[in-house]
Order: sequence, then structure tokens, then C-alpha cells
Amino acid sequence: MGSIYKRGDNYYADFVDRQHRRVQRSLRTKDREVAKARLRDLELSTTDSGPHASEALTAALDYFTDTACASKSAATRSSYEQKARHISRLLGGAQLDDLTRTHVERYIAKRIAEGAHTHSIHKELVVLRGALVSAETRGTFHGVAAKVVPKFRANYVPRETYLSPEQFSKLMTVIVAPPSPKAKPSRPRSRRSRRSAYAERSTVY
Repeated sequence: MGSIYKRGDNYYADFVDRQHRRVQRSLRTKDREVAKARLRDLELSTTDSGPHASEALTAALDYFTDTACASKSAATRSSYEQKARHISRLLGGAQLDDLTRTHVERYIAKRIAEGAHTHSIHKELVVLRGALVSAETRGTFHGVAAKVVPKFRANYVPRETYLSPEQFSKLMTVIVAPPSPKAKPSRPRSRRSRRSAYAERSTVY
């Protein structure tokens, strides 16, 4: 029988997994009742020992952000963890094999209603898709990620800005190298001197 406990603002689960190992995992919620429900989902996923054993979405997200993305930069992992918290908040109680395209489309609609930027939603779906693909390789997801997670256009527009005269001056000091102090100013040769030099080189003795 697992239990929940609080660390900081969030609840964590303490339970035994399918390999009889003790696991402590963030439930990504501050709500005690939600935490209890997610603990039950985790425990149910560990008791399914059949050939089609699944796992809770929260567990898949944890594995993806903590393990599958371990080689990525700290900034990328932090960004993925932030996106995963939104997914867990709205879909975290679902088992992977129960997750459908309808769930994800409703998730998208909910995030839009919350005022989330489409670029943020796009990144959240990248994390969700990555978690499903990772779970598929581990045998805990038996669907097709591309069928569950729809394509979503972020409609991202690059920010436009203009340099002030002061900013432009600073930029030019970096782009244009100052002249070397040893460099001598070049003097244009007159047309007469060029002709004279040519004549000297062409003289046959």
C-alpha cells in the first residue's frame, strides 16, 4: 500500500513498483485529493503484470523528463518539466493505453481557454509525444503517438525590433574592426606613375 507525502508545495508518492522496488515520485499537484487519485493510478499500473501492462501518464512524463532527457541541457530539461506540469494537471490521471486523441484535443481547447500561447501549447505537445514514444519503447504504451497527439501549428511570429542609434553604434564597434595602429594609409597612384612603371617593366635591353 503506497502513501503520499508533501515536499515543499507538491505531493509525492511512495509505493512499490512491478519489480518490487520502492519508488518515490512527484505527483505534480498541490491538491491532496488529486494526489490520492494519482497514487491509485500508479498502484494500479504496477499490479497489471500481463503482457500489455501500461502506466500512468504522470509516470511516463517523469521518466521522459528525468531519464530520457538526461543528456539535454539543464535549460531544456527545466522547460520540459514546466510543460509536463501542465499536462499532468489536466491529463495526469489517465493510463497511457486509455489516452485518446479526443483527450488531447480537449486538452488543447482547455489550454487555449486558459489563455496559453499557441507556441507554448505546441511545446507541451512535443513533450507529450516524446513521453508516449519513450513509453512505447519501454513496452508501457501500445498505441501510436502520432494518432493520439494531433499536429498543432504554433503560428509563431518572430519578434520584430529596431536598433536605436546608440545600439547601432555599439553593434558597429563589434562588427567593424578598428584599423591597426601600424597600418599606413594607402595613397592612390597617379595614372602617369602607373604608365611609367609599366614602361619600365616592358623595356627590353
